[in-house]
Amino acid sequence: MRRACSIRRRVPIAIPLLSRHWPAWPTAISNSCRCASGLTAALRSDRGHALHICERKLVPAESDLLQALREEPKRGSVYVRLAVLYCTMGRLDEALDIALQGRATDPLFPVLPSTEAFVRLCRREFEAAVVCGKNALDLHPYQHMGRAHYAQALEVTGQIEEAFAQHRLVSVMSPDLPWVLALEAGCFARNGRPAEAVAILDELQHMRETDYVDAYYVAMLLEALGRREAAFQELQRACEEGSATLFMLNVDWRMDGLRRDTRFKRLRRNLFDMNAHAESLSGVH
Repeated sequence: MRRACSIRRRVPIAIPLLSRHWPAWPTAISNSCRCASGLTAALRSDRGHALHICERKLVPAESDLLQALREEPKRGSVYVRLAVLYCTMGRLDEALDIALQGRATDPLFPVLPSTEAFVRLCRREFEAAVVCGKNALDLHPYQHMGRAHYAQALEVTGQIEEAFAQHRLVSVMSPDLPWVLALEAGCFARNGRPAEAVAILDELQHMRETDYVDAYYVAMLLEALGRREAAFQELQRACEEGSATLFMLNVDWRMDGLRRDTRFKRLRRNLFDMNAHAESLSGVH
């Protein structure tokens, strides 16, 4: 193995594999919250987030999150969730506005600076994303998501060596997160180090024997390696497994190479357009 952190637990998991069912637990939270009466703002926020990430019911998700914000306007996590939801919906100006409002309301909430960096990446404001990413690290150096966004912003602005260094730091900080490895491998693949990218891909495939590996990130890595057919197979797998990362598909800058392919358009339509149509017919959760 290429590093010590690659020595992972290999204890067999009872069949059916737990990893196949983990995406269902946030949906269960959504269902339980739906049945509850007298929701607190925190629970309403959780339900809205689950509706967004797990069920992609964007209109009721927004309703829940806005209500939670009205009830507790100083809760930083609600600003984060609304900003990410507005990115999914393609409402990028509102996403930036709510992220900035959140930072003004709760400037020390650890995820808000990295959320602004994420929004900037979705807006293709890559230089601004570098600045936001650096600010996030200055405030919260051990927040792995912020460092990951910073690394990606560095890469797309041509600061490749520093991007490598930041990706490596994230991998050291969070060695058991497969998506962190996939992001590092994607950076390798796009910047002249394909052998290292393939080695990580092989490691991720081996991890699938015992752990859940998000197929969305594997698809991203395969596209970076130029394996488009395999990338679409992984995107289909992500849909079948209920990947929690599919919310990004509409605005993910790393998927821009796939957007003109009819398969991508069909997949996106199936994930979002049909869902939105169902919501407009039902008008309820």
